[in-house]
Amino acid sequence: MKKYLSLFTILVLSFLPRIASSAVNFENPGCDKDGNCYLIDLKNNNTFAGLLVYLINLVFAIVAVISIAFIIYGGFEYITSRGDAEQAESGKRTLTNAIIGLVIVTLSYTIVVVIQNALRNKP
Repeated sequence: MKKYLSLFTILVLSFLPRIASSAVNFENPGCDKDGNCYLIDLKNNNTFAGLLVYLINLVFAIVAVISIAFIIYGGFEYITSRGDAEQAESGKRTLTNAIIGLVIVTLSYTIVVVIQNALRNKP
């Protein structure tokens, strides 16, 4: 279990340089290079709404990576159970829960994008 905890820690720490570099040179993730903004009232860079969009996307990306890691772990645990019913059942539960988590994250991201588009296209 310590191996998996250290692997998870390394995975989380690998995102820190990206977060630190974006904190120094923050550009609004809701706007492209031409200044076209994708959310309502995002005409200027460095707005709170732009930071919020960036953080939401970052959280969704991290949770998706963690879900995929648990899918791999559950599959590995199930495959290497060697006939042990308890370990096979644990692998099945891990795999099922990770897939449910990934579906929930995907659907919640879809809802956020639909709301963003609805607010952007509001007259």
